[in-house]
Amino acid sequence: GTDSLVVRLLGEPGAVAYATAQVVLADSLLPPAVVSLGPADGASGLNVGTAVSATFNKAMDSTSVAGRLSLYSGVNPAAGSLRVSQEGKVFIFQPSQPLAYSARCSLVVQAGITDHYGLATTTGATSAFTTQAPPSVQLTSLAPPAAAVGTPVVVGGDGFSAVPSQNTVLFGGVLAA
Repeated sequence: GTDSLVVRLLGEPGAVAYATAQVVLADSLLPPAVVSLGPADGASGLNVGTAVSATFNKAMDSTSVAGRLSLYSGVNPAAGSLRVSQEGKVFIFQPSQPLAYSARCSLVVQAGITDHYGLATTTGATSAFTTQAPPSVQLTSLAPPAAAVGTPVVVGGDGFSAVPSQNTVLFGGVLAA
């Protein structure tokens, strides 16, 4: 049931704080709930390779979480892997590919996730966030600095996409193959 709790504040004579708490006798009776999502709703500038997480108030069934936790980049679902931490209370999803730059992303946790006792969450949770803007491209190395046509060349620098097919390299206006 629900009980009231009166807390006396130390150092504040006569000050009292009131709180409402749900008293539960056993973990098997505690209704499961999402207590936080990471990143927080409204966050911006997140690294495109960042993992996301959902934290619950108790240990949850990992199969149930896997079926009801999704990450979207825009409207597209992101593939990745899910790992469990903190004795089944925290679930961390790592995208298998970097998210798009400047993308509006959302972590969606649907209602109906069950704990090990079969109790289900009654509400879901969503966190919408934006990834970082693309960094400016800066060339730091070119090896070899000169070579015959057809020689492999390694280009080094900052700001290139982690997805090779998203980078375009031209030599003298000609697309590198």
